[in-house]
Amino acid sequence: MRSVKASQAAERLKAASTWVETGLVFTTESGTAVDPRNALRAISTAAKALGMSGVGLHTLRHSFATHMLAAGVPLHTVPELLGHSSVAVTGDVYGHVSTEGARSAGRLGFFRNGL
Repeated sequence: MRSVKASQAAERLKAASTWVETGLVFTTESGTAVDPRNALRAISTAAKALGMSGVGLHTLRHSFATHMLAAGVPLHTVPELLGHSSVAVTGDVYGHVSTEGARSAGRLGFFRNGL
């Protein structure tokens, strides 16, 4: 992300007055939204270079949500970041993260020690 941010700052300077501020993370050289097909192509190319297959935009979205929940980001915050209509949608799709977290806590003895 630091690399993307640095590249975008350079592109912003180069584009000068033609830069369009969108608040997006991944943009064209002028700041506008990247065509989803180009983003998918870039992700697929990077995944293949790493020996991974079947990786797409949804994979990144799912990974983002899973990592946020595993890191302890509150369940009500994650749907806001994903644009879900409700916490229930996020809970239904990513509830396995909470279940695995509970299992890990049990294996670590948190429940036995009253924590």
